[in-house]
Amino acid sequence: MRLSKLILIFTAFMFLITIVQADAGGMSRKTETKLDFKGALGAIMKMGGAEKPIIQAETVVGNKRRIDTLDKKGEKAQSSDIIDLDNELLITLDHKKKKYTQMTFAEWREMLETGFGELGAPVDEGEEPPDDEPETEVEFKADLSVEATGEKKDFNSHSAEKMIMTIKMEAEAEQQTETGTETGKGGVNVISTMWVSEKVEGIDVFDDFNLLLVEKLGMTPTITSVKGVMDNLMANNSELADAMGKAEEELEKLDGTTWVNETRYESWGEKKEQVDDSGSSTQPFGGIAKGLFGKKKDKDDDKPSVLLESQFKIIKIEPASAKDDFFQAPENYKLEKTAYQKIQE
Repeated sequence: MRLSKLILIFTAFMFLITIVQADAGGMSRKTETKLDFKGALGAIMKMGGAEKPIIQAETVVGNKRRIDTLDKKGEKAQSSDIIDLDNELLITLDHKKKKYTQMTFAEWREMLETGFGELGAPVDEGEEPPDDEPETEVEFKADLSVEATGEKKDFNSHSAEKMIMTIKMEAEAEQQTETGTETGKGGVNVISTMWVSEKVEGIDVFDDFNLLLVEKLGMTPTITSVKGVMDNLMANNSELADAMGKAEEELEKLDGTTWVNETRYESWGEKKEQVDDSGSSTQPFGGIAKGLFGKKKDKDDDKPSVLLESQFKIIKIEPASAKDDFFQAPENYKLEKTAYQKIQE
């Protein structure tokens, strides 16, 4: 098994977990999201203001959705993203400059299919690994558990219970090279502390909208493909299959509305030695673990490295109604082309 396949396993596992535990919105909801990146990346992100909370107001009426990104007080819209499923349009509003862009779903699909990034340039997928690249044997383990703490708190008159979800993924890899056998071990931990109430009435509106959007964009085959990959992996890995079966049972405990979700992402990697064909140790080796899961830890450091801490909370949920012009660009706003549209001219 190549290292790229192991990364695919982790990505597919997390993708399916997201699908199973996805918490839909309401008819209208106001949310706040905070991201705290650690280490050197965190320092760079903070310089760009990434540590500031993102406050959004999200509204769905019928087959239209609008998400307003608000100012730091959570009052005035700075920008808006509108999706009209009936007319297959994506509209982005810049309220400061009073301008907007508009893209059809056909253009959106084309942009996704051709791999164009935000600036309209093709994404460099890199060179394919040579056929003679050493195969890597990987032992993969995964575990998910949900603990109901019994602690209660009210959110918007809804009684919620504190739940702790822990996802642990571990991989031990062994690779045969010309100089001997290289081994590495590493893992990822995701710990989420959530406050979950019974499902708020009408909250499935956003979930239903997202499913329709996926269908309109033709992304259903992609999701089916990822599920197919995961099914194939589980068929050849009984431990992974057992872990996914347990995960589905555990996630049933989270069936409801999540008002607060505080998550910590950790990685760890153990140093291993490279052993030559004679059985002699040559040099410390941690490349596999480091490459898969980030920074490897020293022998005297038993604590995993924290990569990211995030917080998501729902400020309020309420029924929504809006006129058609709420999902349109104001008449006094100037239409501009997107970067992708410009590159296609």
